[in-house]
Order: sequence, then structure tokens, then C-alpha cells
Amino acid sequence: GGDTSSLAVGALDAWGLSYLAQLAPGTALCRLHSEAPGLDGVEIMLKGGQMGAEDVFERLVHGTGG
Repeated sequence: GGDTSSLAVGALDAWGLSYLAQLAPGTALCRLHSEAPGLDGVEIMLKGGQMGAEDVFERLVHGTGG
């Protein structure tokens, strides 16, 4: 959920996030910013535990929003 997302992002070697799109209400697609070349520019989805449609992960993989 949201707490897990916060802890996971905090554990990465990133200094910022940019909002890219909403995949579903309460579900954001973001881009990481980091000095680590392997992380800089990586796109991640952040969402609360009860947020997003049943197909939210499919939407992420196929690049379709909601």
C-alpha cells in the first residue's frame, strides 16, 4: 500500500520523483531521479493498497491509463 510504497522508494538511491501520469484514481506513474545510472529515469507505479482497478498492473505493462 501507500506506506510500503513510501518505504520502498525511500530505500532506493533516488533524490526525487516526477509525476508522469495517472493509471487509475490513486495510482501514479512516476519517474525516478538518481545519481545511480541504473535507477535514473526508471518508471515506477505508486499506489495505495486498495487503489486501482483489477487490471492496474496490466495497464502499467501495456502503457494504457485509466
